Amino acid sequence: MKKSIPIAIGLVFIGISIYLSFNFESVVKKSIFRTDFSWVISTILLRAVIVVAFARGTQLIIDVFQSRLKSIFSFLIALPLGFGVSFISPIYEFDYGDYSTKERSVDHISLTELTDGNYQIKTSPYLLVFFSTDCPHCKTASKLIGFNRSIGNAPEVIALFPGTQENADQFIAENNGQDFTYYIVDDRQYFLDNSGAAFPSIFLIDANGNTLAHWFGDHFNYTALDYIESFSK
Repeated sequence: MKKSIPIAIGLVFIGISIYLSFNFESVVKKSIFRTDFSWVISTILLRAVIVVAFARGTQLIIDVFQSRLKSIFSFLIALPLGFGVSFISPIYEFDYGDYSTKERSVDHISLTELTDGNYQIKTSPYLLVFFSTDCPHCKTASKLIGFNRSIGNAPEVIALFPGTQENADQFIAENNGQDFTYYIVDDRQYFLDNSGAAFPSIFLIDANGNTLAHWFGDHFNYTALDYIESFSK
């Protein structure tokens, strides 16, 4: 009986850490919604909770069966395992750090023509995003940018799609894009040349049409999400 209690408590700690890791994105969103914490701070704090909870749970269980091993050693042994558990649901290759560039630009004049004059450069910074509807990183970026936009933490978003209107409508509906303005670009060569053929291709554009920052693929990370927030005011 004396042994079963610490084992049970240890399993609870481990279970909590695994649950938080599998639900990482939704937990972070709740934290951001309820606090003033940024994406970077929220994700680091959550990972710290997961690592400590897993290590503490493992420590309690090890101490039952290896009483000669100092408790602090079993905790330290479990920390790397907890760190691994915190990445059960990875989103990006590199979660933190600025991987943006300013080298790529967009042919705004041609884009205006391709959208029958509907696309225009905005008077304040905005996001211009080239999406592919079957791209996993595009869906992730759309969901997170859409979340930021819904709580006022992102500038205006203009999304561009190849393919059909039906596919674009479905993508928008399923990936938090309801607050995006979006257009179909029928010119495949324009789409590939301006996006760089890497998706999503995300441009932060200023009022003069210049590129303030450009991200592609999974380089649009938590640091980037926090950066675009500074242009939402």
